[in-house]
Amino acid sequence: MKCFTKILVGSTISGSFAGVGQAAVVIADFSSASLTITQTQSISIDFDTGSASTSTVSGEDARLSFNFGSGAKPLVTANGDWRIPLTSLFAKRYASGDVIPDLLSSASSSAQLDSATPTGSEWNQDAPGAADGIGYLGFDNPVTGNQAWLYINYSDTAPLDANNTIRLLGLGFNDAGNLNAGVVPEPSASTLALLAGSVLAFKRRRRISA
Repeated sequence: MKCFTKILVGSTISGSFAGVGQAAVVIADFSSASLTITQTQSISIDFDTGSASTSTVSGEDARLSFNFGSGAKPLVTANGDWRIPLTSLFAKRYASGDVIPDLLSSASSSAQLDSATPTGSEWNQDAPGAADGIGYLGFDNPVTGNQAWLYINYSDTAPLDANNTIRLLGLGFNDAGNLNAGVVPEPSASTLALLAGSVLAFKRRRRISA
C-alpha cells in the first residue's frame, strides 16, 4: 500500500524533535491509494502512525467494514478507549471544518453509517440522483483527550447490494486535543517562536564546533 503520511508541526512539535509536553498531528492522504472495500473486506487503521491497510495493522485504532449479518450496512468500529460521535443510531457525518466534539453520552465504540432502508441515515444516498456519501467520521478518546477523523466515500448502490463500497481517502490525528474534520492546524505563535529559537541554537552550535 502506498500513501502520503506526514507528521505535522501543528500546535506542537513533532517527530524526533518532540520534547516533554509536545505532541504531533498526523495527516495521511490515501486518495491515490487502492483502499476501497466491498462487503467481504475491511480496512484497519492506526491513528498514531497514519497507517491503513486492507490487512491487519498493528496497533489498530479503528476499522471500516460491513455488517455481514445484516446485508450491506457499512460499519465503523473503534478500539480501546476511542469513541464515535452519533446522530441518532448512526455514525455522525461531518463536513470539512466541522468541530469534532468532546464526547458525552452520544457516542459508541461501534456504529453503522447506513441502514437497509432508502432513508436510513445522513450517509444513505439511495435517493434518485443523489451523490455518494462522502464526508468525515469523527473520533474522540475521552481518556487521553486525543481526537481523529477519517475522510471516506461510501458508495451506496442499493440498500442490500453486494456492490456497495467504502473508500478511505484520508485521516487526521491529534494527540494534543481537539481536531476539526479535514483541517490541518496552523502552528501556534509559541511553537513558531520555539522553532525559531531551536534553529538559532543549532546555528550557534555549528559555529562553535566549526
